[in-house]
Amino acid sequence: MKWVLRYLRGTARIGLAFQGLKTEKPRVLQSYIDTDYAEDLDQRRFTTSYVFALAKCTVSLKAEL
Repeated sequence: MKWVLRYLRGTARIGLAFQGLKTEKPRVLQSYIDTDYAEDLDQRRFTTSYVFALAKCTVSLKAEL
């Protein structure tokens, strides 16, 4: 628990910053998704990885190796 509190104290000023675009284009939510079922034939597990980005900043990420 002490490690978690030290980490939070040390990273309190770190975060995402969304800045205005210099063009008149609207902000677009982009998504990149990869799914795979055939890779794991023994256990038949379905894997999914994705990235969502808004204004060139990653807002959500899930990756499985």
